[in-house]
Amino acid sequence: MGAVVCYSGKIYSYEDIEKAADFIEFLFGKNFFKSGVERIKDSDPSGAGMGREYSGKEEAKLFLAWHRVREELAFGGLDGVYRPGRYGALLGSLWEDLMPLSKVPGIEETAAGLMDNHAFEKTIFLLFVASRLFISQKDIIFPGNGLNCFYDQNYIYKCVFPAPGQIYPFYSPEEITAASQIAGCEDRQQLRYIDMTRSDKPLSHYEGILRDNSLLESGTLAAVLCKIEFPSGTAGYYRKVCCRPAVNEKTSGLSQAEGFLKLNLPD
Repeated sequence: MGAVVCYSGKIYSYEDIEKAADFIEFLFGKNFFKSGVERIKDSDPSGAGMGREYSGKEEAKLFLAWHRVREELAFGGLDGVYRPGRYGALLGSLWEDLMPLSKVPGIEETAAGLMDNHAFEKTIFLLFVASRLFISQKDIIFPGNGLNCFYDQNYIYKCVFPAPGQIYPFYSPEEITAASQIAGCEDRQQLRYIDMTRSDKPLSHYEGILRDNSLLESGTLAAVLCKIEFPSGTAGYYRKVCCRPAVNEKTSGLSQAEGFLKLNLPD
């Protein structure tokens, strides 16, 4: 159970990022981005800087990422060399996550969290986990109502977000109860995906916590610590994810986890 599972995404091409920006516009509506552009233009005291001095404190993070990406694309088209920045990697990875989930029930309400700055990072993590599991699972549903989870015919997948500076416990009893009381899901067992992105420590730092049996209480098949990063490479930025799984052998009868986020679970 100690092995780190890593996934490193590709460096996105100019064409990839252009498709991603177009898809995000289509999904959230051009008016959302158009009104944002108008506001940052109006915020420029000189009236001539196209909003480039705008601090961005009042605008949605999704809009600001899209705006930066459109600038990068414009400059890349001018000089013929495109090296995506962190925002390009972010938009590209969102595009990859949202595409396979586009027809999943409840995805619209869940994805709308990207337009709320308070829910932005949480929604990124939730979509990331769901898209990687959707490839092998069937009948995934997002319950909505602000719950950080989704479910299929067998399991509830709960995404847990520790508070800044919090190490353990990773969750509150209220969070777990809320995820377990979805109508019709009383008999489903739970898997927890714990977002450690905010931590400045590597996941190996938490190896001892993964051995704590209280993390894998009765009814919880497995817990996976995950850390999403956007490191720079020679050609630009890409998404890198590290994971450390722990499986409740007493509850599930399992002794191994395999693949990226896909645990070796019984049907």
